[in-house]
Amino acid sequence: ILANYAYGLEDQRQQEETRRQIAGWSALTKNIMIWDYNVNYNEYFWYFPNLSYLKENMQTYQRMGACYIMKQGANGVSPIWHDELHAYVSSKLFWDVNADVNELVKEYVSLYFGPGAKQVQTYIDEMEAFYENLNKNGFQIKVSGHIARQPYFSAELYPLKMLQRQEQVLDEGLRAVENASLPQAEKDEYSKRIKSVLMSPLRMIVKNAQTYFGGANIDYEKKYWKIADALGLKMSAEAIPMYMELASNKATTYKIIT
Repeated sequence: ILANYAYGLEDQRQQEETRRQIAGWSALTKNIMIWDYNVNYNEYFWYFPNLSYLKENMQTYQRMGACYIMKQGANGVSPIWHDELHAYVSSKLFWDVNADVNELVKEYVSLYFGPGAKQVQTYIDEMEAFYENLNKNGFQIKVSGHIARQPYFSAELYPLKMLQRQEQVLDEGLRAVENASLPQAEKDEYSKRIKSVLMSPLRMIVKNAQTYFGGANIDYEKKYWKIADALGLKMSAEAIPMYMELASNKATTYKIIT
């Protein structure tokens, strides 16, 4: 749980303590159970860039002789879109640790998002490339709850124009669904799935609205809550009800959904 989730567990950029634990347990036994993580527990909707090393970690577990692997996602909330994506890709890797992750992602996106798949794939590709560039210079992502102010959430890392472009791309995906020649029930389901993805860039904008806009942005607040309510989202983080920080005279208030 204290690993750096910007990198694979045996990556040379991984912190030494984690690599030492992997090597140590591998030397002691071939009867190992793994508890892995797929989400940050301070921010469920924040983009979690672990697709690049899912296969690498699975190969590590195979070499270790792991007999049981649990990959934990968001707890106490309806499935988060990247939890579902990671579950699909991981389940394929359980059968074949040499499978092509990029092709598995494309397969899932194509099947799951229908007419809006192209836009969702664009969003994923751009975010993965963005974090890959950050990782070249060293970067840290912690999943444990006691590290709430890590740089991973810093507005300075994420240009507003980049997040707004991603919002626009996903909005295009919603329009593609609405314009598709499908029964309304199918369009509603695809739209719901894309809105789940849209929560990620919206949350990243809303959380850092003070930096981006000098205060709360009403338009983004309305859009964020409209989608959250439509999806029935109740939790934004582990043990934390849905909230949004609203700056008011240097005070912080919270809108709570119970």
